[in-house]
Formats: sequence, C-alpha cells, structure tokens
Amino acid sequence: MGMLARWLERRATKTTGGSPQNPSYWVQKLLGCGQETAAGETVNPETALGISAYFACVRNIAEDTAKLPLILYDHQADGGKRRRPDHYLYPILHDDPNPEMCSMVFWETIMQHALAFKGGFAEIEWRNDGRVKALHVLDPNSVRIERQKDKSLMYFVAGTDGRELPLSPADVLHIHGLGYDGITSWIIAEIGKESFGAALAMQKYAGAFFGNGTWMCGALEFPNALKPDQIENLRKSFEERHAGAGNAWRMMILPNGGKYNKVGVSPEDAQLLEGREFCVEEVCRWFRMPPHKVGHLKRAQGWSTLEQTNLDYLTDTLMPWIVRQEQEIKRKLISRNEPTLFAERLYDALLRADTLTRYQAHAIAITNGWISRNEVRVIENHSPVDGLDEFLFPANMKTVTQAEQETEALLQAIQNPPEPPIVEPNEPE
Repeated sequence: MGMLARWLERRATKTTGGSPQNPSYWVQKLLGCGQETAAGETVNPETALGISAYFACVRNIAEDTAKLPLILYDHQADGGKRRRPDHYLYPILHDDPNPEMCSMVFWETIMQHALAFKGGFAEIEWRNDGRVKALHVLDPNSVRIERQKDKSLMYFVAGTDGRELPLSPADVLHIHGLGYDGITSWIIAEIGKESFGAALAMQKYAGAFFGNGTWMCGALEFPNALKPDQIENLRKSFEERHAGAGNAWRMMILPNGGKYNKVGVSPEDAQLLEGREFCVEEVCRWFRMPPHKVGHLKRAQGWSTLEQTNLDYLTDTLMPWIVRQEQEIKRKLISRNEPTLFAERLYDALLRADTLTRYQAHAIAITNGWISRNEVRVIENHSPVDGLDEFLFPANMKTVTQAEQETEALLQAIQNPPEPPIVEPNEPE
C-alpha cells in the first residue's frame, strides 16, 4: 500500500469509518487499501469474502441465528413464561423491524456486519409516546464511536452529504463480538490477515496452476539454436494451443526435431489440495465454526448423530451471538417499567432429532406426566384435540383427575367402611 493509500485509510477511519458516502472511500477502493500480508495479498473485510470458507462462516452464523424465531416473553410468578404476541414490540422483533425488511433479512444483515466489521448497528426510531417504532440498519463503515469528555459514548453516522449525525447510545442497537474495549469488536479480517492472506494466495495459486496448464509444464529442446523471433513465435503458439485447463492433454507437435521434457508436478505433488484443506480449517478457527458446517467433511466421521452436531454448533458457535442479541434487546428496546419482559430465540427447530428419536422422547414425557398430549401435538405442528389436555398418571396411564377421584373414593371407603351383612342362621331340617 502506498503512502497516499495509508493516509486516506487513516483519515477515513478517523472521520467516517470509511463510509461509501465518503469520496475517500472509493479512492481507497481504487488504490486497494487493506492489510498487507506476508503472502503478498491485500486483506480487508471485502476481499476476505472471496475466500469460500470465510464467506460460508459469515453466512452460516448470520443466517442460522436469524432464522431462529425471536419471541417476546413475560416472566410469570410461578417461574414460567408466557408469550406476549399482544405487546407492541412483538411484531417488531418477530415479523417486521422496519417497512423495508422482514425479521430474517434484518437480523442476518446485522449479524453479517457484526461478524465481518466492528459491529452491527441499527438506529432505533421512537414514537412520540416513547415506544419503539422501527429498527433501521446502519452501514457499519459509516458509524464512528467516540467517548466524550464526560466519559459518555456518542455514535456518529455519516450521511450522504458527508456530515455526521450524532446519536446517543440509547438510539442505537449495537451487536458486536469480542474486542479489547467492550464497545467494538476486533475485525476478524484484520487480526487474521495472515491466515486469510495465505488462503487468498493459495486460491490465486490454484487458479494459476490450472489456468496456465501446469500438466504441460516442461522444457522444449531443439538440436539447433533458434532465433529470438522463432522462440517468441513458438512460445505464443504453444501457449495458445496448450495453456488452460480446457487444453490439457492435447496432442503436441514440435518442428525441427524438437523434444518435450516434462518438469511439472501434479497437484498432489505440489500439495495443493492439502494446502487448501488446511486453509479451510484455519479460517474456521477464527469463527469457532465446525468445519463440517462449511462443507469440509474430512473429519466429520466422529459425530454420531445430527442432533449431537447441531447441539455442539448451537452451544459453541451460535449461542454467544444469540445471547448478545437477547441482552442488547433487553437493554435498549424494553422499557424499565416492564422488567418481566424479555426476548428469546427459539432453538427447537435447530435441535429437532430424527422422527423415531423425537417420538420416543415425546412418549417418555407423556408417560411421566410432565407434558400433555396436546402440547406434543402443537410441537409437531398439529392442532389440539379435545380431551387431550389432561396429564397422564404414570402408574397406570390414567389422568390426574381420574387418579384423584379413585384415591378419594378409596379414602372414603377406609374412613367409612360398610357394615357387614347380617347372615341368618340356617334352620334345622
């Protein structure tokens, strides 16, 4: 990167974060601003997306967290929780955060920004009565966070005219990952630049490997010396006929008694495939992503069930991001006057096992009396049926009401035993 590019990058970061609305942003793009690596590749959040494993990690986490239903609940006095579809905030979280986006698109966009940049930002639009009206996605490159003299934070968002609009933290929904100050996250493409630079270099090398026809790489030998123009013409004709993967293994014709001496190596000998596999695993480490989730199945045989793999993926990869979302919603969107309200992602869809295992689990829950048959029907997307709301008694599969009635009758019989019948003596014959 040249001196001008470095200066523009520092200036854009200091003023607007490198916003596309800022003219210097496009100058940076033309100059190829980014993090230089030992592999000779320029790495930034956009060039890193060209790595298939990097793109898959960002896409998987963003989509898999966004597809889980976001439900608004109310804590109950008995320790349970109740859904609140009647609350004004429920459709904003669950259905349409703003007129332009559904919930899925909104949250996957926020998460993509949180994963690839310093954070995912959304402006909170308020009604006159202090209620949330909508959530609007902000370009993370246009957001700058600054600590004021009184130690408070202030968000500055660059507009189309280059001016910055100040927003208080209460007006910004901010989702971010691990960072040094707890306010913004490290940009993975920057701190992992050497890993991603090696992956980009390996990817470029693979393209050149096949694009230049490495199968035919070798030396041409002629008994007599060739003139410079003959060498150039021979090289051009040879490349036109044999360079490129589509020209591999074509018939070679050499004039003037020429011989072809192969000195190339196969992709296996060059350890190209092994190197690219290592790059996939290296990228996955930065995102705490199980490699099999990005299509790298070389070491996936150790997993026993689909449910086990999804549970590991949920607890280790998705759960930290889901908790960040839920806690930020509680802090910024739910009024302090409603302390029992909270938002929670519904994980059941991700942890659904195969049909037989799922039905066996339902049977155990029903026979042990802690879930009703109608609740199971709802879980399996069936409508409730009359008469299946009562819990079964584990002992002999009776309902609780039936067991209570029989117990009460037995107690009554013990407390008030019937009088024995009077037996008349037999008369002598």
